[in-house]
Formats: sequence, structure tokens, C-alpha cells
Amino acid sequence: GETIDGNATITGNLTATGSGNTDISSVSTGNWASLTVKSSDAASAYIFLKDASGERARLQSTANNDLKFLTNGGGSLALTLDSSTNATFAGGIEVNQYIRNTTSNTNSNYIQRDGANTALYVQQRGAGNIVQFQYGAGAIGSATDALTISGTGNATFAGNVTFNGPSTKFNTDGDSF
Repeated sequence: GETIDGNATITGNLTATGSGNTDISSVSTGNWASLTVKSSDAASAYIFLKDASGERARLQSTANNDLKFLTNGGGSLALTLDSSTNATFAGGIEVNQYIRNTTSNTNSNYIQRDGANTALYVQQRGAGNIVQFQYGAGAIGSATDALTISGTGNATFAGNVTFNGPSTKFNTDGDSF
């Protein structure tokens, strides 16, 4: 193999070919190492992942500072990480254990299912309104409340609660309503 010590400028394509595993490395003995992919203007920069049959996937950095992950030959957008660090998934999201919001150590939020796939748990570790079900076009926390469950376990429905059917039952602990 060839070794280049120092800087090198190559006009055109650089191809590394080998019969086994082929590697392009950037090694630093001091600070950090990098690989830079740069387009000539504000257009996208790409990293293509290919095998002998063609392109399998690609990473794309857009002029809007978004990072896109494309699969299925590079033609199917799977995930976009935008410049505001929001993640947009093109399909379903599968989670092995739980989804957790970790904005603080004591007031984290969880959505989890049990191991037998028989229950869905929504848990908020903190005080105040624990769960709020909302609808409408408002932003999170400012849409229309449908159901609120407080930290004491009380449930407040914003509208009517309707029971239908000949065998519908409503049981209380002796309180009148």
C-alpha cells in the first residue's frame, strides 16, 4: 500500500481497492481526526453506502443544515435531523423498552409497555398534572384538554362522560353523584 505523510491534494476521484476489508482512516496522534465531505456551493453533501450491486443507503447534509438518512438504495427518506435538532421519522418508531423525556432528573416522563404486551404505562415523575390528553391544533400544553389526571390521582374530564349499552355499569364507593 501507499502512505501519504502530510497534506495531499487529489484532483478527480480517489479509489481504495482491496481483496479483503478496505479501510480509509484518519488517525491523529494528538488532538482529533476527521473526514470532511464538502460540496462546492450551498448544495448538499453526501456519503453513499454501496456494495457490488449498487447503492444501499446515503447520508445527506442539506443547505438548510439538515442531516438526512436515506435507505432502500438511497431513495427512501427514513430520518431527518433538522437544524433545530428535531427528529422526523418517515415511518414507525420501534422501541425496545421505553420512551423517556429526560429534561430533569426528578421530573422525567415515560411511555412504556409491560413485558406481556397487556398494558401501556404513561408515567410522569413529579408533581402537578401527571397526564393531560388534549386535541386540536394548539401547541403542546395549549390545545384543548379532554382528560387530565392529577398528581393525587383525580381524573377531570373536560366534557361529558357517556355510558352506552344495556349492560353498562357505573360503580362507586358509596358516594352519590
